[in-house]
Amino acid sequence: MAPIAPRSSTRSVVPRRLLRVFGVALVLALTTGTAMAGTTTRKDARGDVRARFDMTAARYVNSTETFAVVVHVRNLRAVPALLFIKTTIGFRNYIGITAERRANGRVATSMFASVDTCEPPCLIPCEVTAEWRLAKNAIRVAVPQSCFRELVGHRGVRLQFSRPDVRGRLDVIAHTKVPYG
Repeated sequence: MAPIAPRSSTRSVVPRRLLRVFGVALVLALTTGTAMAGTTTRKDARGDVRARFDMTAARYVNSTETFAVVVHVRNLRAVPALLFIKTTIGFRNYIGITAERRANGRVATSMFASVDTCEPPCLIPCEVTAEWRLAKNAIRVAVPQSCFRELVGHRGVRLQFSRPDVRGRLDVIAHTKVPYG
């Protein structure tokens, strides 16, 4: 059995330390973005309404910069439809966000508040972005946190999806608690 050779004292320790520092920095860089955002996914029953209005899942991201929702629809089509997002903070206050796909294919958005300081619900001038991703059967809506003013924080969210000419809703994803982060 050959003797085990002692470690060479001429081998530098610096490259190992640099590799460790680089490795830790890489792990932090890859995980910090998601750690800084409260993310929640909620599934909904398949087949409870017609396929083109059947929401099957929603993913919520509530970061320090943006509140975003990606809704998956079983068979999203290029037809007029209305997605209503009701986000609540506290007992009586809520902010409503709508994304409406019109017959011409354009998507119109709005944001309004029903809070103690504003009765009846009043429009909030804000840059709400929404896109219908037909190939992915998904709708994405994003709102800068600055639009929520004093209502930034953990929130409850309820989704409704329907035709714009129908009062009420065709499908609902129930109240979901979304952490802020």
